[in-house]
Order: sequence, then C-alpha cells, then structure tokens
Amino acid sequence: MQEAAKGHKIPSVLAATSADNIWQGIQKVLYSNGKNIHCHKRGDLPVMRAKEINRIIVLKVDKETERLVVHIDGLDPMPLLVPKDDQYLIDEYNALLDYMEHPEVEDTAVRTYSETNNVVPVFRPCYCSIRCKKIRGKLRCFVLITIAAPPMPKKDKYGRPRVARGNGRVGCDIGTQSAAVVSQNSVELFNLGERNQGAYQKNDKRKKFLLRKMDASRRAMNPERFNKDGTYKNGTHGKWKVSKSNRKRLYKYRELCRKEAATRLYANQEAANHLLSLGNVLITEPSNTAALARKSKKKAQRSDKASQIPQKDGTTKTVHKFKKKKRFGASVLRRSPAGFQAELRKKFGPGYHEVPRMTYRASQYDFMLDAYIKKKLDERWHSLPDGRQVQRDIMSAFLLSCADDEFQSIDRNRCLQAFDHFWQMHQQCINTIIQNHLTICNSGIKLDKAV
Repeated sequence: MQEAAKGHKIPSVLAATSADNIWQGIQKVLYSNGKNIHCHKRGDLPVMRAKEINRIIVLKVDKETERLVVHIDGLDPMPLLVPKDDQYLIDEYNALLDYMEHPEVEDTAVRTYSETNNVVPVFRPCYCSIRCKKIRGKLRCFVLITIAAPPMPKKDKYGRPRVARGNGRVGCDIGTQSAAVVSQNSVELFNLGERNQGAYQKNDKRKKFLLRKMDASRRAMNPERFNKDGTYKNGTHGKWKVSKSNRKRLYKYRELCRKEAATRLYANQEAANHLLSLGNVLITEPSNTAALARKSKKKAQRSDKASQIPQKDGTTKTVHKFKKKKRFGASVLRRSPAGFQAELRKKFGPGYHEVPRMTYRASQYDFMLDAYIKKKLDERWHSLPDGRQVQRDIMSAFLLSCADDEFQSIDRNRCLQAFDHFWQMHQQCINTIIQNHLTICNSGIKLDKAV
C-alpha cells in the first residue's frame, strides 16, 4: 500500500487511513455477516480522512481572528463556519476552541481524575475528515472533527434541554413501514421516515417522470446500442452520448433522492427523540430488516388464483401466474426501519433492550388465554376472547412493554394489571387516526368510521 501511494503521489497518512477502511470491510466479510466488498461508484464525491491531527488535514487557531481554521496541504487556510441558529454546534465549537487555545487543561483533568476519580471531559481533537456533498447544484464541503469527549448536551436558545427525558418503560414494535409505541401514558402508531404525509407519493411521481425522460433521451442519443425491439444490444462498447437536458434531469433526480434521504433521517431522529421523552427503558425485538428486504429463496410457484388473459382474437385464456418473489425491499428503502432502530439504540444507551424473537413471539401471544395463536401476516387485528379487537402492532408493543425484569419472556400478571388503562388509550389512538384521516401503512385501520 505504501509503494502504491508513492507511485500515485498519495500522502502516506491518507493511504494508511484508506487501508484501514478497506481492512474493516474485509474483516466483515471474513469474520462477520458481510458477503461482498462494496466499492465507491464512479462519480461519487470523495471523503478525505487523515487519522493524524497534525498531518495533511490540520486543525489550528487563527491568532488574528481567534477562530478555528483547517489547513490542507497545498491550499489556503479555510475558516470553519458554524450555523448561527444551531446552539449545539456553537457549544461544541466553543469547547473545542477553548481546548486549542489552552491545551494545558488536559493535564489538569488528568490530575483531577487521579486525585478525586472524577472524569472531567476534555475536548481534544483526534483527527479531521473532509466530506463533500452536492446540495441544490452547489458543491459544499463539511469538516467532521472526531473529539475525545462525550457530546455536549443539546439545549435550546433558552438553555433548556432540547429533548425532555421521561421515566418508565416503552414498548416499540418496529415494522417495515410503521412503528407502534406503548408507554405508561400513551399509545401511538405512526409511519416511519415521514414528516409530511403524502410527500413520498409526490416524489415517486416526479422520479418516475424523470427516469422515463432520461431513458427516452438515452435511447435517442445512442440508437446504435439498442435493437429494433428496444432491448440493449450486447457487445457494444464506448462512451455514452449524454445531452445537456439529460444532465439537468439527472441533477434533478439526484436532488430528489438527496432530499428523500435527508427527510427520512430527520424523521427517524425526531421519532427517536419523542420516544426518549416517553420513558428511559425501551423494549423491542431484534431487527430482521436485511432478511425481509431480500427476495424469497424458494423456487417460483404458481398462484392458486386463476387470471383471465385477453387474446388478440377476442377470446380469453385462463392461466395461473407465478407468485412474486419480491418482499419488502422498496418499503425498507423508503422507510429505513433499521436506521430508526439504530437511532433508538444510540439514544437510549443502556436503557435499550431486545427480547429473544423466537421465544418471545409478541404478535402471537394471547395473555387472556395464556396461549400462543399463530396469525397470518395479513391479519392486522388481534381478537380477544371477550370480542374486543386490538390493532396487531399496538398489541405487540403492549406485550413488549410487559416483559419481565430479565427481558426474556412476557409477564402475564403485568399484562392483566395494565390492560384496562391500555385499552382506553388504544381506543383513543384509533379514533385520533380516523378523525384526522391519517393513512398508516399496513395497519388495517379503515378511515370510514370511528370505533
């Protein structure tokens, strides 16, 4: 790696950092659940990382302006700009600037720890990274600074905590597109990765329109690459001809994808913060998102339902179509349930608990009968022996919140004690969804009448 870096005039620090990243990917394939090593695509913007604070990407204090600047070999110093309305970044910036101006505070912190055994956070920078993004047609560079200290508490402009932490248990059943939450004082059912209802449908129409336009332009500019029936001609090589209008459509498509990804990230972070305000102990099931996103491994099978296919001569032909092998890939891409669960794991910390999926089986347990009743995936309501019906995902979240102290099985006595209060909150949640005409994916809630 060092010889290749010298031949291509790559600094040794950047080469060593890249080698470390590559080795982490190889380790995941060799010793973990990784299957393939993925490389960056052509056209992806680079990420520069130098894991030495005093080489290649150097963080310093400008003595004239008393501000932090970044020095990169061969370029002029670049000052760090912090948004004026982000109090969290301002606090982090000021703490980092104080350490850079007075590095002797680290010795004082070590002395304090040796004498009193109290840890004093020191905002010492470890290394810097440069990440580039294209936002609204403009190239923007972001500096990511790794600091050897816990993050600053997030506060609003009045100095109050931005997220109020609650107490108690929170049961969360995470599906492919929605999540059900049950706490001591609330029952909620909401879509994942969504801030404004209906925004995804609008973006899908725009993206499909742009893809059709780009495909038509690509075929018109490169007719020699396609057969008469519209299929791609194998064996054709060379550079594709791309029109200016097609490049503009590509930029619009990428901007839509970037906005969707940002919306999905912010929505899941806001939902995780809301759950943090409901309690300090979160109970959920392990994630199986990767398995749900893959195609079925079974061979293609014929459907039991007969389909009528019209023929050219006016007659119809009865056939049994093949069942689709696709499952939840598009839903997982659109809603990012694994990303939401990762946010919960990060924010709750030691209060995050996962129950064993194979033995817990929250969606199948009936605590009144004390028995497990297997349900099909399309059965979205749980029927109790007394005739009452509970939404399936909400019922699973309730049973998760009633786990025993070891989080290994369901505590039936706790379910019986808390069910009456839970039933009232459940009815209120369902009525709120119906009255506000909220469309919850895969919930089975009909919006025509309230319960």
